[in-house]
Amino acid sequence: MLNDFPDQWFAMSGETALSLAKEVVPDLILLDANLPGMTGFDVCEALKADPTLASIPVIFVTSHDAPALKLDALRLGATDYITKPLIAADLQAHVRAQLQAIGHT
Repeated sequence: MLNDFPDQWFAMSGETALSLAKEVVPDLILLDANLPGMTGFDVCEALKADPTLASIPVIFVTSHDAPALKLDALRLGATDYITKPLIAADLQAHVRAQLQAIGHT
């Protein structure tokens, strides 16, 4: 769905995601709420607590559609919250909007 966006990195656990973010310092992070080891909410909170990573936009991409979880994600500093099932054009539009907002196209 995101083949048009270069230099993608993937992590299969919360701990790996944090480690990779510190190493690579990405322009944008897509984050699932369910991750082995620690939740996506924990990862988001850790990202936003780190001065080097705090400004990175975080988009939650998850099957959890409960309004309370969306509010929790936004309170933790997420910039967007998309629920599955994903529609490619919709996901691409959300990613493009966040990248444009930070000056990356």
